[in-house]
Amino acid sequence: MGILALALLVMLAGCARWDFSESTRAAAWQLPSPRLPPDAVVLEVAFGRVRPGIAGQLTEIWKGIDEQRLDPQVRRRLAANGIRCGIVSQPVPGWLDDMIEAQMQTHGTFNGPGAEAAADVTAKQYRLQMRKGQPATIQLSQASESLTALWTDGEAWRGETFSDAHAALSVVCYPKDDGHVAVQLLPMIEHGTPRGRPVGGDGVWHIEYGKDKHRFDWLALNADLAPGEILAMTATDEPAGLGKVFFQRKAGETVWVFLRVAQVQQDELFGATTAPPPAMENSAP
Repeated sequence: MGILALALLVMLAGCARWDFSESTRAAAWQLPSPRLPPDAVVLEVAFGRVRPGIAGQLTEIWKGIDEQRLDPQVRRRLAANGIRCGIVSQPVPGWLDDMIEAQMQTHGTFNGPGAEAAADVTAKQYRLQMRKGQPATIQLSQASESLTALWTDGEAWRGETFSDAHAALSVVCYPKDDGHVAVQLLPMIEHGTPRGRPVGGDGVWHIEYGKDKHRFDWLALNADLAPGEILAMTATDEPAGLGKVFFQRKAGETVWVFLRVAQVQQDELFGATTAPPPAMENSAP
């Protein structure tokens, strides 16, 4: 365990260690948990960073990540664009525990003072309280005056340069009656000057303020997660295309993003009205 912690030389965002056992999780917060809406899902988001030259250790790490639970066609599309992902189940493997533990002494507290002011958007750990079908954004890189991205739809490579842009993931959750959560993850690039635009939903219109979004809809990923399970995403061993833009940093460091289902409100006996999530478009443009 210690060898992996030293070998990875990981820089994980947010110093609060994820408490995976029920006893430690219950003791971690002194205030009672607020009552959430019945369709609410709480996701914990954390980041890790590894340095190059540890291919052997990464090979062992990926042996403990289940990639087969994700649609093979989507995984191939993501891999062609330099992105790799999988699901980490309970019990949480030692490498992830080491990764979090190694950073406890070098960063601020979970969602604590200074978290919002972190110079690196991946230098913090936080929670997203989400409602069914309502998207949230996870920013993966700092805003750049000019960001050039390359991607492939499986037949040809395309590219575009975006101004005042950063890489991000759009995440949407759909709680299910069995307590699992259907998580939909979509790579995108937010760019341009923030502005207001009318958005319709649930029979009403409202003004949404933000940057324009270039969505890679054919790379939409769907994962069925039980409470406590973690969806991990990073670049492929040889970062290329979108994977290089989204996850590679200076000196060859590679960012990992972890999404953990921390809390759901669904009850198998009484919560029986959750419709299945709408299918996301997975065909290339």
